[in-house]
Amino acid sequence: MEEYFNYVLICAILGWVIAQIIKTAIASVKERRVRIRENILASGGWPSAHSTAVAALATAIAKSDGVQSSLFAVAAIFALLVMYDAMNVRRAAGSHAKILNRTNSKYKLKERLGHTPAEVAAGAVLGVIIPFLVPLSTV
Repeated sequence: MEEYFNYVLICAILGWVIAQIIKTAIASVKERRVRIRENILASGGWPSAHSTAVAALATAIAKSDGVQSSLFAVAAIFALLVMYDAMNVRRAAGSHAKILNRTNSKYKLKERLGHTPAEVAAGAVLGVIIPFLVPLSTV
């Protein structure tokens, strides 16, 4: 039986997990209490787990298939779109939620949605590093 090892998928998932663990640790230090359940799946914060995952995905594809591959082109454009969305659309939605929460006490909207450019950049750098720490094959 042949062993199945999807290098690209493992790098992307590992990137997301590592970023969420870092984000949870930072939030725990800032808040001076550990709230794993609330922070491990939270959006927003440093580093951006979305950026880490898509940067790891694109970098792993570049490493396995080459930067000239069509698959890398798709992953690179996808990564740029996700990072743009995190910095702009989702961040604006979080800002709007803060304003709405101040004016309306009946419904509380989630405010921590998007990322600052620094949070996205940190996630992207982490995502580029991860595929170089994971071996391309298990052999």
